[in-house]
Amino acid sequence: MSDAYRTVDNPGTGETITFVETSEESGGARVVALITLAPGGAVAPHSHRITETFECIEGAFTVHLAGRDMAFPPGESMTSGPHQLHGFRNDTDVPATLKVTATPAGDLDRVLRTLSGLSRDGLLVPGRPPRHPLVLANLAYRGRYYSPPLPRWLYWMLIGGMAPFGARACERIMSRYNPAPAQPVRPDADRQRPRPGHAPQLSNGGSDGVP
Repeated sequence: MSDAYRTVDNPGTGETITFVETSEESGGARVVALITLAPGGAVAPHSHRITETFECIEGAFTVHLAGRDMAFPPGESMTSGPHQLHGFRNDTDVPATLKVTATPAGDLDRVLRTLSGLSRDGLLVPGRPPRHPLVLANLAYRGRYYSPPLPRWLYWMLIGGMAPFGARACERIMSRYNPAPAQPVRPDADRQRPRPGHAPQLSNGGSDGVP
């Protein structure tokens, strides 16, 4: 598989995301990824409509779940339900890696590649207005992605109004940042679990009231 299909970097959050199993490979059932967060990196609290199970593989995180921050050391696991706020950061001076399993898959891997690509190209910079607000609104609407500080009702009113106008551009941009795999994908194949920092090898909750 091509590197861009399997592994992406997001300089805005400090993430390196390695997809162990993609939506296409699981037949839409799940996405499994290893996320390595650089020292000082952070994924801000957010929610969406999928269920995610996290397992700390290496290093240590501070996670936000159920309205509070807590330590997340190696060997620990946690689950975030649909529409439940969650986030994580690396307050240490060494990289930290967690494994995330998201069900159902939806467009999660395609969205993460797109956000990473926009960040690498300087089109999505933390603290600055996005260069493609309608595209980001459409991405958010696809996955029912919510991020504070706006109240949920106001956030969804704005996103719902903007999303349709960004649909075509969103498809074009997602195509740009989601290359075809270098080899044919075999759905439901068995995969070796990669070690943190190594590319995988292919061998075989609270509700926010949005629909």
